[in-house]
Amino acid sequence: GLVYGLLAIGLVMIFSATRIVNFAHGEIFSLGAFVGLALQRHLHLPFALAGVAGVGTVFVAFAIFAYVVNTGLRNSLSQSVATIALGFGLRDLMLVIFGSDSEAYPTVYPEGGFAIFGLRLSYATAISSAATIAVLLVVGVFLLRTRWGIFMRAVAQNDELARLSGIRTRVFQAVAFGAGAALAALAGILVSPQWHVSYTGGGPIALKAFTAALIGGFRSVTGT
Repeated sequence: GLVYGLLAIGLVMIFSATRIVNFAHGEIFSLGAFVGLALQRHLHLPFALAGVAGVGTVFVAFAIFAYVVNTGLRNSLSQSVATIALGFGLRDLMLVIFGSDSEAYPTVYPEGGFAIFGLRLSYATAISSAATIAVLLVVGVFLLRTRWGIFMRAVAQNDELARLSGIRTRVFQAVAFGAGAALAALAGILVSPQWHVSYTGGGPIALKAFTAALIGGFRSVTGT
């Protein structure tokens, strides 16, 4: 549930600021998992450092994508269709680079678990859940309390008025898209050590995230 919520909030952040429905969200989830795995396996980085580097890479790459698309395509429908093309491209790219077989992370979470309220909870689930809750709190503080967060909410509420007020709307829309993509990548990195990483694995998860966003209100981070 926390993972779906993390993905859904990423969708809502992107849509609120840019009016783009990101149909490549599931592929970004898988891409984040693959990047984290590659950094850990080939560069021998610790899991936490590989995760931070993977999330940062995804943020920069998709912020640039959003800025280019926002500059080149003038309406949100065309921009949303561009994310469909992006999803196909990412899926084929992962297939070419990582192959069709699913991959497994090395052991990164402690084995075993503990009982709480009569339920058995693994350490892996507890750690990934705690990390997700911490990230959601940080996102909330960022949006509500920081200058950049206030600017992003202003752009989401009325981008034309924000632009007339001196806010560089395209920059903040790109940041919002990159942040939403980074949340998807983070979700993939957090849960993939418990699963297998596959280039098609993000699709079913993204559908559930879309459902959560629709139930909560596609422009409401709190509701989602």
